[in-house]
Amino acid sequence: MAGVFLLGVPRRRRGTAMLGLLVFAFLATGLGCGGGGPTQVTTPGTPSGNYTITITATSGSNASQTTVNLTVQ
Repeated sequence: MAGVFLLGVPRRRRGTAMLGLLVFAFLATGLGCGGGGPTQVTTPGTPSGNYTITITATSGSNASQTTVNLTVQ
């Protein structure tokens, strides 16, 4: 887009156009990167312990079920 912009500007104004484009780029970058500092999000996760998971699969009128034991340390 910058190339199209600069090609349409007469030669005596290219320096001014380039300066305006650089100012615009710096402003856009500054606004786009704005925000607070790093935030720390803590997710406690699954508590330790033994869990029984039941898995059920169906296809039409057929159904199958199994259980799996899961240990979280």
